Amino acid sequence: NPHNVTAAQIGAMAQPGVSVEAGSFTVAEVDGFDVWYKVTGASVTVTIPSGLTVGHRFSVNCKATTTFNATAVTVDVPTGKQLAPFGDNSSLGFVVTSTDTLDVFGGLADL
Repeated sequence: NPHNVTAAQIGAMAQPGVSVEAGSFTVAEVDGFDVWYKVTGASVTVTIPSGLTVGHRFSVNCKATTTFNATAVTVDVPTGKQLAPFGDNSSLGFVVTSTDTLDVFGGLADL
């Protein structure tokens, strides 16, 4: 899309539950309770805020350079992995399991 034409500009409906992100952003429940973020920008930081509802799910399709700011929450990362994508097009899934605590799974980078 070399002219950066949006779906709204041509009258197309946005796909529900999908949010395309070219720059840094903060996960928000208003985006959907089961949203898929598609990262298209090179140096994007995803901020995971406190206060997300228990049971909220979201996933992030990352670039290798995508980083996560999760300083206000606890993210339980599997042993031997880190909160970073394995590489381009790695998808990470998150589930809020209790107040300000999330599980993460998917294409995580090794330690």
